[in-house]
Amino acid sequence: MVKKTKIGRNSHIVFWYKSGQPSLMCKKEFALQNIDTAYWKTPGKRFMFGANIINGRVNLSFGDLLIYDGNDIINALI
Repeated sequence: MVKKTKIGRNSHIVFWYKSGQPSLMCKKEFALQNIDTAYWKTPGKRFMFGANIINGRVNLSFGDLLIYDGNDIINALI
């Protein structure tokens, strides 16, 4: 299902926590399998965005967004 969304075109996903805290970048497959673990004990909506590594540089794709409600629902841009 993720392949049909904008974030599906990225090789990595970045877990964003909040301003002033570091984010966590993982390979897409690993990130999708571990969303609950990455956001454990962080209440409210959580945001993830896409990233790719090209020629050794990280290129962030802020527009390729996933929104996790902290329970069972993930919304993605198509």
